[in-house]
Amino acid sequence: MYQISNEKFGLFLDQTRKEKNLTQKELAELLRFYYLKIKITFFAYLAIFDLQYISLII
Repeated sequence: MYQISNEKFGLFLDQTRKEKNLTQKELAELLRFYYLKIKITFFAYLAIFDLQYISLII
């Protein structure tokens, strides 16, 4: 698995944010949006899996 240091990741985020002309607040809101989207998709998948599993038991 590829790993990157916190410092390099921070520099990458800062550089990308500046290239896109985003404020720190705007970047945080975008990251929160994508995090929530991923989280919702993950839990939706779990719910579907649970329903399929329950239907196999019943």
